[in-house]
Amino acid sequence: MEKKAGKRMTRVQVEREHSAPEIAPVEAQSFVRHESNDEQLHTGYRFIKNKWLQFLVPPSILAFLTALFYYPSLYYPFQFDDIANISKRFGIRYDNPLSRWWTSSRWFGDWLNRINFQIGRFEPFYYRLFNVAIHIFAGLLVFYLVRDLCKMLTKKQFFAQNASFIAFVCSGLFLLHPVQTQTVSYVIQARLEGIASLFVLATLLAYVKLIGSRNIFAKIAAVATMVVCAVLSCGTKELVVVLPALVVLVDWFF
Repeated sequence: MEKKAGKRMTRVQVEREHSAPEIAPVEAQSFVRHESNDEQLHTGYRFIKNKWLQFLVPPSILAFLTALFYYPSLYYPFQFDDIANISKRFGIRYDNPLSRWWTSSRWFGDWLNRINFQIGRFEPFYYRLFNVAIHIFAGLLVFYLVRDLCKMLTKKQFFAQNASFIAFVCSGLFLLHPVQTQTVSYVIQARLEGIASLFVLATLLAYVKLIGSRNIFAKIAAVATMVVCAVLSCGTKELVVVLPALVVLVDWFF
């Protein structure tokens, strides 16, 4: 009887040994799947938290969408003041706006008109292409300015932790809101206001970099950028007179 029981036990053990490998691969596969899912989630988390991606990807998306949305309007003909200041302005053929940079309050816009005339004569496409480029650069400055300002609000963690998202929304509204269609459709006035806004935003961003940096060379570069942008803005449109007040407001609230 003992021998028979021993034989039975050995048969049961053998059956268990043969059946075990059939279950093990399934458990191993499920373990590998869970591990791979965890790795994917971790990789996605690192992708979202990557500072360089937050610095480059959102502005690139906004720039692409803005160019895509405004592209159909690049071929519209001149209208309103564009006709008097471009197509019917005889002096644009021989004008040299750089010679009066110290005396004229809008020489920078005339200089861009002269460049567009040399490139494509009176073809509206090139004038509006410049305007779209100016608008996109201004929108990118809005993104980086709002992002840096939100990061300065250390006592309010919501703004500091979601700085890139808030900057993305603000810049998107600035670039794609329907009220901004004048930036392309109205060449002369939109060009002057667009360049003025670009230099104002650049000056504010340089000021934020100045007060937030501890590197002496970075501070010198920021001051130089502020001076250059402020001087150039004086040749765009008179709305830049609010620039000193904006600098004071930024310093006061942030």
